[in-house]
Amino acid sequence: MSAELADEVGMPVLQGEVDLEKLQRTADLMQRHGITGDRLDVAGLVAEAVR
Repeated sequence: MSAELADEVGMPVLQGEVDLEKLQRTADLMQRHGITGDRLDVAGLVAEAVR
């Protein structure tokens, strides 16, 4: 990859924290649109260490 192209490539910014509210909203949307079955309790699935 050329240096010019590398300067144009956008890299995502990764956060070091987990936003349980946003994650739960995503899980709820997945259920609403039939991607998952039962409602997922995200807080119960995310380890305390990464909250």
